[in-house]
Amino acid sequence: MVGGATPRQLLVGWANEQDAWVRHIAANVLAAKQPLSKDEIAAAYEEFLLEKGLKAGEAPGVPLLEDLDETAQSEERLEIASLSQIEGVNALAVGQSIEFDPGLTILFGENGSGKTGYARILKRMAAVRTAEEILPDVNASQTPVGPTATVSYKVGTVKDDVRWQNEAGLAPFTRMSVFDAPCVTIHVDSELNYVYVPVELALFSHIQEAVRGVQQLVEEEATALRPTGNHFPPRFTRGSAIYPLIETLGAATDSAQLEALGSLADEDLARHGELEVEISALKGSGVAAQHTAAKEMESRLGRLVDFVELLSNFNVEAYSTALEALERNREARRKARDELFAQDELAGPADDEWQEFVSQAEHYREHLGLDPYPVAGAKCLYCRQPLGDAAAALVQRYRNFIDDTLASQVAASERAAQGLILKPESVSLAVVRNDLAALQNLDHVPTYVTETLTLLDQAETTIAATTKLVPLLFNNIASVASALRTVVTDARKKAAEAARSLGEQQLNSAEALRVRQLEFLELDARKSLSQILPQVVSHVRAAKRADQLSGLVKGLSQPVLRRLTELSKIASEDLVNRDFERLFKEECVQLRAPDVGLEFQGRRGKAERKKAVARYKPSAILSEGEQKVLALADFLAEGRMGTANAPIIFDDPVTSLDYKRMGEVASRICVLADTHQVVVLTHNIMFASTLLGIRGGGKKHRAKFYEIRDDGPTKGIVGLASEPRSDTPADFEKKINVLLEKTRKADETVVRDALLGGAYGLLRSWCEAFVEQEMLQSVSQRYRVNIMMNGLAKIRADRLAAATAGLTPIFDRCSRFMPGHSQPTEQLNVQPNLSEFEGDFAAAKEIRTQYLAD
Repeated sequence: MVGGATPRQLLVGWANEQDAWVRHIAANVLAAKQPLSKDEIAAAYEEFLLEKGLKAGEAPGVPLLEDLDETAQSEERLEIASLSQIEGVNALAVGQSIEFDPGLTILFGENGSGKTGYARILKRMAAVRTAEEILPDVNASQTPVGPTATVSYKVGTVKDDVRWQNEAGLAPFTRMSVFDAPCVTIHVDSELNYVYVPVELALFSHIQEAVRGVQQLVEEEATALRPTGNHFPPRFTRGSAIYPLIETLGAATDSAQLEALGSLADEDLARHGELEVEISALKGSGVAAQHTAAKEMESRLGRLVDFVELLSNFNVEAYSTALEALERNREARRKARDELFAQDELAGPADDEWQEFVSQAEHYREHLGLDPYPVAGAKCLYCRQPLGDAAAALVQRYRNFIDDTLASQVAASERAAQGLILKPESVSLAVVRNDLAALQNLDHVPTYVTETLTLLDQAETTIAATTKLVPLLFNNIASVASALRTVVTDARKKAAEAARSLGEQQLNSAEALRVRQLEFLELDARKSLSQILPQVVSHVRAAKRADQLSGLVKGLSQPVLRRLTELSKIASEDLVNRDFERLFKEECVQLRAPDVGLEFQGRRGKAERKKAVARYKPSAILSEGEQKVLALADFLAEGRMGTANAPIIFDDPVTSLDYKRMGEVASRICVLADTHQVVVLTHNIMFASTLLGIRGGGKKHRAKFYEIRDDGPTKGIVGLASEPRSDTPADFEKKINVLLEKTRKADETVVRDALLGGAYGLLRSWCEAFVEQEMLQSVSQRYRVNIMMNGLAKIRADRLAAATAGLTPIFDRCSRFMPGHSQPTEQLNVQPNLSEFEGDFAAAKEIRTQYLAD
């Protein structure tokens, strides 16, 4: 009550002081307790025109409203059904889609996996206090597009979808609440006004919106539907035949043509659904990844062929012969040296060191340019004493020894041997070793890998030996390489053929995808047109009447709304604060939050609240964990105000909480999910596990679970297993049967292969669900903390071995054919066929039947 009057009674008193058309708006809002529709505002506009004498006819009479004291009713429940077609949001991957559960949806992922990107979309749509600007992928090479996404939702029983284009606040999603780390300080220390308006107070804004809607209609009609007012193009995609018609919508548009395009037969709608499935299957077929792997294998084997080719061309016999000739010439020269000089003519024996000494002296002579040398009287290069005849003759003998035929023969032999050494100029042995290391990681390592590794070690030894001109340790290296060359060359040919075949499949898949995308583009545009055809036709007709309405008044004065705004502020200061205090205390008890003082005050016509511990801000007294639960209590109380029922988003709500408080928060969220749609984003697997454990696996309280991961620079890839605790083998069987039916109808190989790949992925999940839930009786489950000991006695140990033996090869084949799973090289070009899958599926079901049989 406000001054003895309810908010509704204040509205009735205000409306009875206004014109009839305003009173009509107020009557409709009070009766429906929700915003007026476009048709209702249009009717009010017609009454406005009649009442003001701007249209021929008699204005209808609207009686005074009665003061009825009615109990406030709940707003219709708002649910987000899905988030898809996301573009331009951070580095989020294109083509991802999230289907939200009406109760609880959990998005789990490590730090940096992309969860924040999805949270930012929801926060910006809701226009919450901590919503930030959304940037595109800053590392993208192409010009980034603006952030966009398609949101499917339901208000009450009415389903709809909208294209979000980075708006900060998009109705009806402004009813959502979002809790994240930045809002902790806001909810703990700040003096806050309320972001949610209860139903009773929302009546004021509904009437304001309706009155402004009439004003807007006057302005739109008066300005003859300016081109900038065309809000239909964002619903369509450029490139479709319909887009130019919508983009240029106006007085010249052919309404009959639009009506013909917007009329879809049942077969058109059926084809639209088929195209969605086929396009999704073609995008996830995995042929591109297989082609890349095959090309990489071809490149590696090409380098191995070059390596063994190099070794097979090495002439071992010629190199060995050249070494023998070099050694003979060196030995002959040593013998000649010993015979040419007497022992008493030298300082020591005529050995190799002496020979090097004489050679260096000859080089020094050439450097000094001494020629002729030696001559009698010249200074000795060695001792710088004048040379006598005998000394000059001895030095000349030194020179003759250096320049003689034997020395030339030794030098020629060395050059000949060096010309035959093994030089890996065109082959990098380090790259070859890396290639072999990669090949060793294959599931099935070819035998030639080990042989080539041995040959690589021998090649390094041989290269070192030939560089030093010493005898070889492996005289058969060329013959071994020659034999291996045939094997490696054959493997390379097979890899090249696999790459070629997969390349053709990729091209065929891309072409099939392109054709279907073009067809889908046109059908989807027609479907979008059919959904808004009445509004489009109305838009065209309004443009044709532009000349008749050009003289209409361009605006209406605001006094009619001023008193309504004042009454709204008076009611909110009493009603909102009283409701919030009750809810805040309830949340503090449930979350074991610390006791704080709660104060209310009004500033600038707004109701505000603040909290305190004694005379201090809570952050100055409380621990980080206590601040977190206090903020949660404040947030939840605000989100529960009035009778609103809208999604509540939690972005990592348990950071800095111990496990006891984490469990309390998880319990509160699960209770909340019974009455509200709740979305939780977290990187804490224990928190996610606790939520799933509390929520349970029943159909009534089931939850959707997504794993968000990244693939290098690409973020936000949504995991396939959305409900790890709830999907049963029977659930997967239904999904498999749907894909099988589509596979049997597919008339193109690439489409059929893609659909079968998806079916094998579902069969793999079927195997996991059967093992986890039925073979092992849910004793230990993914994403759950505890072991269910009472399930041990239910395990049929005598049947485990048989079921395991039959199920393992089926699971292995699923892993081989499903998209995104690593595969051995020899399987890259092998595609599943329908009969094989049907056999695997039937065998798997028979194994389950035998295991569960009484």
